[in-house]
Amino acid sequence: MATLKLLPALRSVLSTTQGPVSPRRQQPQIAVANFNSHMESLHHRLNTELSRLQGLSSHCSRQFCRDCLKISDEFWPKAMPMGKVWRKKTTDELPSIHNTYAASIVDNLLVPIAEGVTKLKTTAQITIMSIAVQTMLESWMTFILKEKPKFSVHGAHQLEQDFSYVRQWLSSEASKLDPESKQSVLSLDAIRNFEGAILLLKQQPLRRTAMASASSKEEINSEYSTSTAQSTGSRRGSFGSMSDSPLTVQNLVPPPHPNTLPLGGDNSDAMAGSDRGYVTDSVDGIDDETYNIPHRKEWLSLRVHTGNKWKSPFSCLNSPAGMES
Repeated sequence: MATLKLLPALRSVLSTTQGPVSPRRQQPQIAVANFNSHMESLHHRLNTELSRLQGLSSHCSRQFCRDCLKISDEFWPKAMPMGKVWRKKTTDELPSIHNTYAASIVDNLLVPIAEGVTKLKTTAQITIMSIAVQTMLESWMTFILKEKPKFSVHGAHQLEQDFSYVRQWLSSEASKLDPESKQSVLSLDAIRNFEGAILLLKQQPLRRTAMASASSKEEINSEYSTSTAQSTGSRRGSFGSMSDSPLTVQNLVPPPHPNTLPLGGDNSDAMAGSDRGYVTDSVDGIDDETYNIPHRKEWLSLRVHTGNKWKSPFSCLNSPAGMES
């Protein structure tokens, strides 16, 4: 114990007798200090460059999105037809061929981008193609809502064919994308929203007449045909052809709750509205994820026949005064 108490005193004596540290002994310490300082400086520079690269990547993504949006916004007014083409009366055979503008937007926008990302990693493919497809489809839907064309059942099926061409190209070998990239792009919200919008447009009420049954040719040839009427030809162009059954609300949406009223009011009013001329609209009484899309009411308003009002066989009840009372 006494020896341990003497150690501090011995160290003090040795330090005074040894004198200053020689330059030769200081060199390793200086080298270590210089190395640490150099590493700190290098670390700081690397962080600075990484921040700059991240900022550049974000800037490039925003610029790429703006370029895709500009190309898309300029394309639709020039190429997509408007007017009566979407209000055609439903015939015995629904559309089975896409319009040429659908192929044109794929060739002019998506094909060059897909070819440019084929040699990139899957993560880069997903990022770039997702930006392009999401921007293009949102621009397409915005243009339709802005122009407000009216869609008959026939017109809704035609829009389905046009959209299906884009969707099928993305899933085909022609896109040259990796399987993982295809799956990721096809699961974008914009694709689900477009599918939901088309389903809304296809759900139009069926007009009942005393002289024609639900299966009569006169009814099929009218604009009031239901969206469940199917083409006698091939339906391969539809995104509903991914399965054996056609894409209809009956296939995707469960039946409404027994207590759910189609259009509001009591059961007697709902039944009366149906008997007086229209089958109530099946969409308005359904709260399903398929229809929870942006601007849902605006899409419903683009239908030729919305089914929100029933017509009485008595003209006096259809007048403005009769409706207000």
